[in-house]
Amino acid sequence: RVQKSCHAKLIVVDGRQAIVGSHNWSNDGTVTNRDASLLFDDAEVAEYLETIFLEDWERARPKAGPRVPRRQPRIARDGEKPFTGGRRAPWSAWSEEPPTVAAPASVPAVATPPPVAPGPLAFGAPGVGGNMTEVTFNGIDAKTGNYLMPETTLEDLAKRIRLRGAAAKDGERDAATRRQTESFAPPFGTDPNDVKSSGWAVLWGPNTAPSVKQKLKPLLDHRKEQAGRFYQEHTIQAGESVSGFLTRCGVSLASGVKPHKLGYHVLLVAPPKDVSFEFQYLLDLDYSVGRLHFDDKSESGYGSYAAATVSYETSTATPVRRRAIAYWGPKHNGDGATALSSKYMIGALEQGEPELGAIADRVGASHHTYLAEKATRKQLLELLGGGAAQPGLVFTAGHGMGVASGDPSQAKVQGALLCSDWKGLGQISTADYLAAENVDDNADATGLIAFFFACFGGGTPARDTFAADGQGEVIAPAPFVSALPQRLLGHPKKPALAVVGHVDRAWGLSIKPLGSSDSQLGPYETFIGRVLRGECVGNGMTDLHGRAAILSSELGDLLMPGAGRVPTDPELAYLWLQRNDARAYVLFGDPAVKLR
Repeated sequence: RVQKSCHAKLIVVDGRQAIVGSHNWSNDGTVTNRDASLLFDDAEVAEYLETIFLEDWERARPKAGPRVPRRQPRIARDGEKPFTGGRRAPWSAWSEEPPTVAAPASVPAVATPPPVAPGPLAFGAPGVGGNMTEVTFNGIDAKTGNYLMPETTLEDLAKRIRLRGAAAKDGERDAATRRQTESFAPPFGTDPNDVKSSGWAVLWGPNTAPSVKQKLKPLLDHRKEQAGRFYQEHTIQAGESVSGFLTRCGVSLASGVKPHKLGYHVLLVAPPKDVSFEFQYLLDLDYSVGRLHFDDKSESGYGSYAAATVSYETSTATPVRRRAIAYWGPKHNGDGATALSSKYMIGALEQGEPELGAIADRVGASHHTYLAEKATRKQLLELLGGGAAQPGLVFTAGHGMGVASGDPSQAKVQGALLCSDWKGLGQISTADYLAAENVDDNADATGLIAFFFACFGGGTPARDTFAADGQGEVIAPAPFVSALPQRLLGHPKKPALAVVGHVDRAWGLSIKPLGSSDSQLGPYETFIGRVLRGECVGNGMTDLHGRAAILSSELGDLLMPGAGRVPTDPELAYLWLQRNDARAYVLFGDPAVKLR
């Protein structure tokens, strides 16, 4: 293929080594001419350069194909918007000579080269200042094998945020203040890991069937015996807000937890179409909240989960997984998203800060890592369904699968986990990812707590919550819980204890903030440490959602008229993405469960 106006010479070997420079591939180029090239023995650089090559290859025309005329610059009219993919630029970026005659209006405006590649090494166009201007995206289309989202720049995103605003939700600002000035846990003197002290409540959705309540009765009786006078059952009314619900219970978003009125640990039993994911998030700012819902019309999942949870907590005959963690994360060649998550999430969590050590070591637990080519579907199935021989906590980071709204397969496939079996962009097979249907009836998830960092790993809202204009596109006919968490928690024989997953898209910016060379993993380490230490799984979520409240409060302050300073476009966009990302974690299962 022919790539015009390209002078650099590039060789990439197996995504691990690269040569880039000016040498022509000829005798003169290597012997006579004064040329220079650099050899990089560095996989991160090689993968970045490979991404550039693949993008150039897609854009280049076949050698025998028609020539593509070059766009020439002209003087843009006042207020004229550039064509898609272009932007206005000063004439001096094109020529030192002043312009003479403007071209006809039908000739498109000058376009400066867009940033060339996604990922942690994605540099901006010349003159932008070398900043990382493109958003690193996660998610793969289950039909095409391509990315779910088109590229977007931080600058464009920031413009939409400034136009539409990014107000904090009711309760977020109060929650942020409480986290900075006072306790947000149960009252002083109570133990958040003991439901007898901190309380336990079940919240029924407005349409919860009596048969569901009956199937959950063994778990309810078990918790009632444990919590005693701090056990409650409540029904959420149709369309009721969090503040309205809490008011009916005699508490408020500002009053903190009062276990005699509403227990600290809350099991929400309802589909997200009846009680939204947002309701769960806002309630979780102060409480320990988990959701339980199964789409199966037989409702058998409720009975399986209740029986297994009670058995796990009461029967010494039930095999117990080790109090250990397994990290699992693919790294696909040329893919910036998994290059980021494998290094700055999985790798950083496994190694820990040099001065502190790995979080698992700090709590006396063993840890195992399955990274890059070792992160296969077979290995993940073994970790999730391999029974007592496997670690109690499994933490994954990678791409989640996505399907278009209205597609019959969306409910079954969306949120499935892409594995290292995948061959790369533009191709996809059902053998490349782990979906609910791959967890067979002989799997053993007893005692498992899983954390899925992946697009739609926990569920899908009806509309895209990352739309900066507040009117996101429809991405599902109705919000739903992903099939994989449902399968693990409602397994007919040996269900898991809990699953944490992402609702909507996942973004690498939540683990590597703007201008930082280090990971930002405090909330994830807190979750891992508390779970491995034997605390209730719901306690591990407090820092994740608390971080969202603080980010939301900070974002609102920056956008407030008369604010002390104006944030840069990248700073604003990063903060907005991190806030929305932190809001999107959801716990499925009873929040009071813990590893034995």
